[in-house]
Amino acid sequence: MKILKKAIPLIIVLFLSFWAIKPLFSPGFFPMHDDTQVARVFEMHKSLNDGMFPVRWVEDLGYGYGYPIFNFYAPLAYYIGGFFMFLGFNALLATKIMIGLGIVLSGIFMYLLAREFWGEVGGIISGLLYLYAPYHAVDIYVRGDVAEFFAYAFIPLVFFGVYRIYKISTADSKLQLKIKNNIWFWVAVSAFAYAGVILSHNLTAMMMTPFVFIFAFILYASSKLKINKPHFIWLGLLLGIVLAAFYWLPVFFELSFTNVLSVVGGGSNYKDHFVCINQLWNSPWGFGGSVPGCMDGLSFRIGKIHLILAAFSLPVMFLVFEKNKTKFSILIFFIASLLF
Repeated sequence: MKILKKAIPLIIVLFLSFWAIKPLFSPGFFPMHDDTQVARVFEMHKSLNDGMFPVRWVEDLGYGYGYPIFNFYAPLAYYIGGFFMFLGFNALLATKIMIGLGIVLSGIFMYLLAREFWGEVGGIISGLLYLYAPYHAVDIYVRGDVAEFFAYAFIPLVFFGVYRIYKISTADSKLQLKIKNNIWFWVAVSAFAYAGVILSHNLTAMMMTPFVFIFAFILYASSKLKINKPHFIWLGLLLGIVLAAFYWLPVFFELSFTNVLSVVGGGSNYKDHFVCINQLWNSPWGFGGSVPGCMDGLSFRIGKIHLILAAFSLPVMFLVFEKNKTKFSILIFFIASLLF
């Protein structure tokens, strides 16, 4: 009964996730900007079935000449899709399951992270707000950026793992005797989660990395212990980098053999794609692209409910500061990260 009672909040998050994945239950597929998802899952399964691991080259793309897509495009989501094909699902259904899994995991992992600070109710609310954030929907059903929203699923788990290592490392001596063995579990969680971000979407990993290391430093510096500092925080992150090395090392050393820098300019110039302030509050839903100015064809809204709740939460920060300065520092850090 205790296990069931503990699982109830997680079941609530899973149940309320249904409407985010409901469109996946419709027959066929749906149009999106990057509409090659089914083909990538199929090619990943085919390469794995041929005995290739890690998969770097696929046979049928590149007009039939083959193409090193997974040498440069983060492969984790497609490994998962390929795995479901090995279970007997066809490429279309495996792709839908892969997408649905990425959506649901984002809510679950954010629930786990937020629960550490706000309890079960706060965890459920945070998980659902994260899962139903408008940009999540844009990523899934407009842009079709499977790699990016899979990375978003793992980001909360990275911070959760790091924070759990900090809590165990700084627990009092009596409690530490009971839970010290758990620290290796959380080192593994943070390592696999960080590797998951890198292997899901390298650009998201590059943007997130400074923040996760700053977060780890805040926890490390806030520890009052002089002997048992939470050194394992760094071990988890470094192991994550090592686990993902089979992907990012070839990308780094073989980048000169590509023409990737040619896409930096032209229509991909970042200066043409800054979001207007009013678009963060309200921008119409659409299936177009991003263009210079404020007349974009897709929505960039953060979410009105999200912004309103964020504004109401500001006074709470000062109450938290009085009770726990470490949590206050962490909260300020997360707000600064969102603003950035």
